Amino acid sequence: MACVAHAQILSPVTDTLEWQSGEFYNTSNQETVSHQSKFTTGTSEILWDQLNGESSYTFTIVSTDGEWNDVNTDGARVYHVTKGPTSGTLTFQRENGITKVTMEFIKNGTNVMPYVFTVSAVSKL
Repeated sequence: MACVAHAQILSPVTDTLEWQSGEFYNTSNQETVSHQSKFTTGTSEILWDQLNGESSYTFTIVSTDGEWNDVNTDGARVYHVTKGPTSGTLTFQRENGITKVTMEFIKNGTNVMPYVFTVSAVSKL
């Protein structure tokens, strides 16, 4: 009798998830930077912890786009967020097996957070 292992379904729509990253790409200067971060997505906010908690930011979720129900498959979920008076988007996506978090906060026509994080692990909290 064969034993088949199935990956746990992790849904950005219904679960509180932790997304870990060890690097990001700065789209404004085309540099890849080694940098420990984790994002925690819930239903009302996203927490971005950097460098093992040395600094953190909390974004309030205003709305979402996308019905990505399993992070183990390709898909995307866009979170429209605010942090104080600033608004923007955090896009969590998997494409061709690569999971990324893309930040976009436009101020005076410029993305002031031009970062794309490569996700190394996702877990359910």
